[in-house]
Amino acid sequence: MAATMFSREELENRIITGNRNGESIRSLARNMGISRNTVRGILRNFWRTRGERSSGPGEKVSIPRKKKLDPFVGQIRDLLERYPKLSAVRVYEEIKNRGYEGGLTQLQAKVRELRPRPKQEPVIRFEVEPGEQGQMDWSFYNVDFTRTGRTKLCCFGYVLKYSRKLYVDFCERRDYYNMIRRHREAFEYFGGVPRECLYDGEKTVLLRWEAGRPVYNPAFIAFLTHYGCRPVGCRPGRPQTKGGIETMFKMVEGHLLAGRRFVDLNDLRKFTRQWWVEKSGPQADK
Repeated sequence: MAATMFSREELENRIITGNRNGESIRSLARNMGISRNTVRGILRNFWRTRGERSSGPGEKVSIPRKKKLDPFVGQIRDLLERYPKLSAVRVYEEIKNRGYEGGLTQLQAKVRELRPRPKQEPVIRFEVEPGEQGQMDWSFYNVDFTRTGRTKLCCFGYVLKYSRKLYVDFCERRDYYNMIRRHREAFEYFGGVPRECLYDGEKTVLLRWEAGRPVYNPAFIAFLTHYGCRPVGCRPGRPQTKGGIETMFKMVEGHLLAGRRFVDLNDLRKFTRQWWVEKSGPQADK
């Protein structure tokens, strides 16, 4: 029975009713004298418009199910356009507040899809013993406060390599006074001092390199000697040497700062303390 004998409407009726009565796509295509793809297309369009899936005993047509994440894709794309380094966890927090009821795993996959990242060469990481190593560095951010406007801030970061315990604070100047003060507060919070700490070209710590050896600031060396900690200078251009602190600053930018508004520096510092206590491990690296 050739398909040309039927109008489009009659053809669709015969295919749809036949499938509901248990006739397979292969059988319908053969009996109607048309291709199986044509039959599939008619069935797929029919079940899609009804928002259903074929429940007959014949061959079923797969219709994509609507996901809980689908209504929020536009919002996710907008967040990533405004905050390109926003972490998936922060995206999850934002859209959850807007009614998203799905899980984090599918959201992470969607964020990777909307924000593809270039492949990176693998980095060989070296583990250390508890209490062996700390890593310290500064990072700089422009923060738009609701009360005081845009302010350039210095972010002091210290991480214990073994336990991943963090100390983070913000100030307006990167000077020797703030360097010493933040070290003391970090040691107090950790409840101890690592045997060594990695530093890069920070001038309050490392003055210069001579004959392949670092020349340290005498005042800072005396400060660390008091606490029994040895400084280790890292050569320039090798961020993977201090992978722990680099990862921490990515968290600061992608999770702590991105998508949040603060009144002023005091408000930011108060929230930051809650944040790094939450992100730190339960035990100090003693």
